Amino acid sequence: MNESLAIESKDLSEEKERLKAYICRKQGIKLLKLPYKANEGEIEYIRKVKKAYQSVHIFITSDDEKDAAIIRKRFQEWRKQIYQSKEME
Repeated sequence: MNESLAIESKDLSEEKERLKAYICRKQGIKLLKLPYKANEGEIEYIRKVKKAYQSVHIFITSDDEKDAAIIRKRFQEWRKQIYQSKEME
């Protein structure tokens, strides 16, 4: 069985929301909206994402704390690259 899932983490314009929903529907992709709230912790959000995957029968059993640390590190690396590329312009 092949399951497809798209997770939206922020609100888009109404036009973009409709377009994304249409494309996902046509492609047989389940679209879930999981906005990240300012008062929500990283671990809590990671658990929500894992629960979303479970809704399409994908079970992730990794450590939430380690997941948060890896994501944080990758984000910092990405942000550093962005700043470096802007400095070179």
